[in-house]
This record gives sequence, structure tokens and C-alpha cells, in this order.
Amino acid sequence: MKTNIRRWFSAPTLALAGLAATGFIAGVAGPAHAASAAPATAPVAHSVTVPASSVPASSVPASSVHAAAPAPGKPGAPAPVPTAKELHHDFQLQSTGWWCGPSATRVALSAQGKTFTQAQVAKMLGTTQDGTPSANDATRVLNQQLGKGKYHTVEISGAKASKAQVDKLKADVVAAINAGKPVVANIAGTMTDDNGDVHSYEGGHYLPIVGYSNGGATVKIADSADTVGSPYYDISTDKVANWIATRGYAA
Repeated sequence: MKTNIRRWFSAPTLALAGLAATGFIAGVAGPAHAASAAPATAPVAHSVTVPASSVPASSVPASSVHAAAPAPGKPGAPAPVPTAKELHHDFQLQSTGWWCGPSATRVALSAQGKTFTQAQVAKMLGTTQDGTPSANDATRVLNQQLGKGKYHTVEISGAKASKAQVDKLKADVVAAINAGKPVVANIAGTMTDDNGDVHSYEGGHYLPIVGYSNGGATVKIADSADTVGSPYYDISTDKVANWIATRGYAA
């Protein structure tokens, strides 16, 4: 099993936040905390854009299951929910160590036809060098740009997600992706993905969920701070729920 830990560190960022022990900048703002991931060297000077057509092969299809026609003898019957689906979107590595929130929110907007720079989204979110205050801010900006009530915030306030909270996240992801909406998750801690790679964001981070498989039991992440290999990885939904624990997500 791979155990290479993926994280970003930045000497300037550490000096600013005074978090040399953790290597991340994060502000606390209620149940859904501020979060940012710091770069391994100096912050990236420019965005690295990965158009939807350049997403890894496993991520390219908008849906891995074609919508089925109504069942014979049942006119107008709804098509079954696909067991796997991924959304086309415009992905960029975050331009600074504290723009994970803007990057994740930007991905969600791009999947729904809204194009902004990370700087523009950072301004809308109120992101500072301490990070983005909470998942509520992602919800606020998404609704401002896409329409009132398009997104809502769900908090997982405890230190560990309950079965009901895991099931709700699974249902929310499946519903959101099938509505063309990536989910924006505010996470903190260390988790291992399905390939055995470790992703450590003890200071907090924002991640867009751009797809799911296995009926929602697995989700696909587009990680703006992950510069080791591909920023796309699959991870079980129960792990993501516990990654979100004490924070929240916009769906």
C-alpha cells in the first residue's frame, strides 16, 4: 500500500499563521471551520487549468451510465438513477496556499456554466490568508450566482459522523451530481484514498466532489492542493463524512 503523504507547506505561509507545527493556515469560525492548504514551496504564481477534456480518462464521461428509456408498459416512468456519474468541470490548482475554498467553489460554478477566476471567487467568499470562514460561505456564493435555494449547507458537528450522517452525505452527493451540482466539502484531518495514497490536511481544506460510483458509496475528489500525481482520486463516502466531521458541506 502506498503511504506517500500529500500535503503543501510554505515557509511564508507558516510565518504568517504561526502554525509551524501543522504547516497549514486555518481560522476557526463555528462548526464549519475556515480552511486552507499551504503549498510545498512558494504559492503557485499562476493557475494551472485542466479543461474538462483534459480530466483523466476515468473522469471524462459526464455519466458512466446512460439514462434508460421508460420501462415497457410504464409510460413516463422515471429513468433509474445511475450507479455512477461524473460531471464535466474546469479544474485549477489553487493559486495560493489559502485559496482552496475559492478553487473548490469555482469548480462547482464551472460545472454549471459560470466562469470566474480564483481571485474573483475569493473576493465573493471573503477569503483571507486565514482561509475561507465556513461552508456556509460556499453555499452563499453558489446561491448568489446560481439562484436562491440551489445549494444548502449540511453540518456534521460531531467528532465522528453517525451512520445517518454518512447515509445523508451519500444521498446528497447522488442527488447533487445528478442535478449537475458538484458538492463543496470543508474537511480536516488525514484520510487514505482507494489507491492507498494518504491526504493530510490537519489545518483544514476545501474539496469539490465531482462524481460518484458504486451507487454513491465512493466519491471522486478534485483536490486543488494535491500536486503529487493526479489531483483526482476516489475515496469512500464514509471516510469523507468523517473527514467533514466538525465542519460541513454545500450540496
